Amino acid sequence: RDKLGVPMLGSPNEINKKINNKVFSRRFAIEQGFRVSEGRVCVGFEELEVVAYEMLMKYEKIIIKEPCGASGKGLWVVDSKEKCRSSLLIIKRFFKNRIDQEWVVEEWCNKKADLNYQIYIGLNGEVEVFSIKEQKVNSTVYIGSVMPPAFSDSIMQECKHCGEIIGARLFELGYRGVVGIDAMILENNELIPIIEINGRFT
Repeated sequence: RDKLGVPMLGSPNEINKKINNKVFSRRFAIEQGFRVSEGRVCVGFEELEVVAYEMLMKYEKIIIKEPCGASGKGLWVVDSKEKCRSSLLIIKRFFKNRIDQEWVVEEWCNKKADLNYQIYIGLNGEVEVFSIKEQKVNSTVYIGSVMPPAFSDSIMQECKHCGEIIGARLFELGYRGVVGIDAMILENNELIPIIEINGRFT
């Protein structure tokens, strides 16, 4: 930058760290008025344990999310009391040095498709939504993409509209550059616009 006089497009580490957090993603989606899956943010292991068993009884299948993780890591899909117990035994270790850590517990949604869209946020606040694609996911692990996707025009337009809202709000929070949004289409064709936010080109 110093040699060429070209401004660097990007955000400070603390902003990237903030928006890559799954707790932030859930709260951010709710603040924008977006549809979200049923769930809760839990503070500390004791609350997480209670909420996990409560939601498992209600929904029969849930997902427990570590605040930061990528490529399917830090996600526990639970569909039985035995799986819940064994998963919580592992998760408890993560609270050893941070007892007030926040984690997310959500219902496991039956979905028609996983999708991802990219948002470009310019230095002056310009927002462009691009690269809307279907993701192929094995449980929680991304294995590839389909481009162009076979989504309806209404889904494509809703992604674009949500992306513009997301981009404008992230700009207000100080984010610049490309951000990738994971989302999903439910079996009833409703869109959940944010599963998680990735502060990078995905």
